[in-house]
Amino acid sequence: MTHERIADELSALEREALALADAASLDPAPYVSDYRGIAAYICIWTPPELLRAGGLHPVLMRGESASAPPGSCATCAAFAGGWLESILDRTRLIVVAETCTGIVRLLSRVAREREIPLFSISEPENLTDDGLRAYVHQLSWLRDTVRGNMPLERYEANLAGAFSLYSAERSLLAALRADGRIPDRTAALLQAAAQTAPPEAVIPLVERAFELARELPPSDAVPLLLVGGMLERDRLALYDALAAAGGRIAADLLCSSGRGPHRSASEPGLSLFDRIAFEHFNQLPCLPVEPNRRFYIEAKALVEREGIKGILYYEPRGCGPYRRERERFHWNAPVPVMYLDAGFLAREPDDMASDFADFLSSL
Repeated sequence: MTHERIADELSALEREALALADAASLDPAPYVSDYRGIAAYICIWTPPELLRAGGLHPVLMRGESASAPPGSCATCAAFAGGWLESILDRTRLIVVAETCTGIVRLLSRVAREREIPLFSISEPENLTDDGLRAYVHQLSWLRDTVRGNMPLERYEANLAGAFSLYSAERSLLAALRADGRIPDRTAALLQAAAQTAPPEAVIPLVERAFELARELPPSDAVPLLLVGGMLERDRLALYDALAAAGGRIAADLLCSSGRGPHRSASEPGLSLFDRIAFEHFNQLPCLPVEPNRRFYIEAKALVEREGIKGILYYEPRGCGPYRRERERFHWNAPVPVMYLDAGFLAREPDDMASDFADFLSSL
């Protein structure tokens, strides 16, 4: 396959992924058993499988920087504006994790004004038996809330199907990122599609991406780790500028992707519900949430495992916790760090690429 053909195929793939990531045109009904609406959720502590099993299609809420006034949180601004408005008429449940006071307050107001049920999950702060029991108890409430009058046997059958689909999707996306040959921009758009569209619609696109990857040579770009909050979908210029400078994202620990649960062997004898709860409980906590020693341990292990040369620290617009964590991150990072904020990402692509090139040359 010629380079021109590969470029055309990648462009077509990106357009399809972008269309799937558009919440306004989302139609999950053909894919979701017992479909009865959307469950809009924030934070990866919410297992989407539990929502889908009850006939609610899970959509991970995210920000759009274009809709955010200067100095404001892009995520909150999008929730208050057009992005969330585009799905509210079909939303039957809002699930929020208590990791950000501003988001909790805003979504509580939205749920109250639109008369949409709101379910709140407390993020586990300690990986103890008591913490696990409390988290499982919360997820049991969520399961019962979503299941409603659905027979338990039907819910459990739906849960098994949802678990298989989301496991396959997560594994494919992680493997595509680890492969390193597909452009970061393409991988990011596929991730955004997975946050919005049903796995049945996204998995074929990821498989096509793998087919194209086999036509590409191994990447010689400098491998980096991307750390931070939820990166808005319209920040694609970051990936283009980094590629132009000779770098690539080899792994990430963002709120919206790499910090999610990784499927592994669980304790024997667990029910599927308990396994899902166990795997989500053992994922990494948010970086600014105390205690966060485990986050730093995992980041260092990831750097060694993937041969990462530097870290990009993304500070979401208007996010005080990530801003306050910068100093501690500076002292704990195992490799050099470049800090990105909303001001940096608003610059012209050539200017960003120049700064990225300076950072890469210092590694």
